[in-house]
Amino acid sequence: MRTLIVVLRSLLVLLALAALWQTAHRVLALEAARRIPGVEGARQAVEWDGDNPEFHARLARYRQSRLDMLDPAAAGRDWERALELNPHYWLYWLEYGRHLEMAGRAEEAEAALGRAIRLSPRNARYRWALANFHVRQGDLEQARPALRAALQLDDTYLAPTAQLLLSLGVSVEALDSVWPDRARARWLLFEFLLGNWDRATAVWGPEVFDRQWEQLLSKEPAEGGPEPWQLTPYLQLLLEQGRPAQARAGWQALMKWLGHVEPDFSSGAEAVWNGGFERDPAGEPFDWQVQTAPAFEIRFARREGVGGSAALRVRFPGRQNPEFRQLRQTIVVQPGLAHWLEFWARTENFRSDGEFRWEVRDPAREWAVAGPPVGQTRGWERFAVRFDPPAASRVLEIRLQGRPAGRSLHRLDAVLWVDGVSVRPAQQD
Repeated sequence: MRTLIVVLRSLLVLLALAALWQTAHRVLALEAARRIPGVEGARQAVEWDGDNPEFHARLARYRQSRLDMLDPAAAGRDWERALELNPHYWLYWLEYGRHLEMAGRAEEAEAALGRAIRLSPRNARYRWALANFHVRQGDLEQARPALRAALQLDDTYLAPTAQLLLSLGVSVEALDSVWPDRARARWLLFEFLLGNWDRATAVWGPEVFDRQWEQLLSKEPAEGGPEPWQLTPYLQLLLEQGRPAQARAGWQALMKWLGHVEPDFSSGAEAVWNGGFERDPAGEPFDWQVQTAPAFEIRFARREGVGGSAALRVRFPGRQNPEFRQLRQTIVVQPGLAHWLEFWARTENFRSDGEFRWEVRDPAREWAVAGPPVGQTRGWERFAVRFDPPAASRVLEIRLQGRPAGRSLHRLDAVLWVDGVSVRPAQQD
């Protein structure tokens, strides 16, 4: 019995020593990996603890990426050993797939990437990697499902995917087939296209913007989607590209998206948007542009217009008498037609030599027409001027400007109200 106890104690000591020896090896392996730089540290770590898959993976990475120690065959064996020790780690399969691709073993590489996806199906990174593998193999049809799946999982890949598809010059139909049909994704694509206007136009033509604009506005305004002011630069670009009709139609669509419809503007009978000042300005280019200044108090006043409607109210408090040029709007007119500019106005405490006028001008040409002067009024009065823009003019600007007095005064507290601003073709009278 005593002999048996001695033997058991000896076995326990041996087991403890073995465990201690194994622990010491692991500690030495970790220290080698931490303290010894480069491939030598990874190699010693493997020698001390050959059952740790991460040490084999680290050695494989060195052997397939460092030019001074390239050894693809040894790297392959390292990856195989790492996967033998831990076949359930998706990152190893991803990196092994890259190794197989570089080795020219495309079918095995595709299988390894597929294994990574199956092990982590909610991780977009591996679907993105599979898509890029197919792109490098020249198989865009196989890349499209993987791209679509990656974009459904993670918005991080939206911008890289747009850049990839633009560089590949795929068709617009292929772009649409990949892109997620949700508000934020549509907006990020449109934002990318705006930032790459010249390249996108060269590859996909200007129609791609019209197409994406329609799809963007087909979605209800939602969290993660664009603010209205973020969309108006597209309309400004259309004007700069000489496409005023498309810019105006885009504005109508944007306003309808926001719930604002003006039938006369939509039909083309009216060139001015929000001429009754019923809503706060929605931004450039086709709503009122209002510039604030300390010398003026400008607001859209409810129930102060003609018949109790809204109106523009400009107050000039204090002793200053600066020129007012703070209100303007861009309009699109029908070419080759005379037009009428009409509006209502009334003033309070204007001096006899003070006046305001509407000016119609073509910013691209040296052409302008001044409307009738508005001075002292007795209540609301209607004003109108007929103008004939140059035959080539499509985009004009109307601007309100003037002073409530012709000279500086000791004290001034004047008010101007404007309502019902309208520009219509003269032939409709």
